[in-house]
Amino acid sequence: MKRNTLQEVETFIRRRLKKKLRTDLRALRITKEADAECCMFFHLRRTLPLKGAWKVLARKHSPKTGHYIDLLVFKRFRPRLAVEIKWNKKHMSKKDRRSLDAALQKMKVNKAYFFSVGPNLSKYREVEKKDFDKNRMHEIRVDLGFRDRRREERWKVKRQHYGRLMGTRIAE
Repeated sequence: MKRNTLQEVETFIRRRLKKKLRTDLRALRITKEADAECCMFFHLRRTLPLKGAWKVLARKHSPKTGHYIDLLVFKRFRPRLAVEIKWNKKHMSKKDRRSLDAALQKMKVNKAYFFSVGPNLSKYREVEKKDFDKNRMHEIRVDLGFRDRRREERWKVKRQHYGRLMGTRIAE
């Protein structure tokens, strides 16, 4: 289903996107931050109407804030949603907080999202929010969601095959 209103897009980001990213993480489509950004871009692009007012741009520099924002969702020519993505972070850094605060205040985006994606984020600490930020800045953590430690360890071993244990044979 294509989303046409800002509220529908916000609901998709807060609820359904987390499930889609967890599925991608478990299937080893996400092994680092850049993969998470690509998957998020893909899912957002697929959920927005092909023709219309909505656009998703990745790694967009904002002259107003002086920061790069991982994903910006535009409606017509105005930025509506800002998304910052980090791999396996246990809390939002001060730099990311400043970037999202600047997006909210200077760019006038409606909502700002901080996604932390990683294998185990059970010790994630949310940042204390001011009254201004309570309903406008959201922190979303996406992890494997395994209760069994062995499943998580098996996932990490499989992940290494796409990193330092990568095969070097010639394609057949």
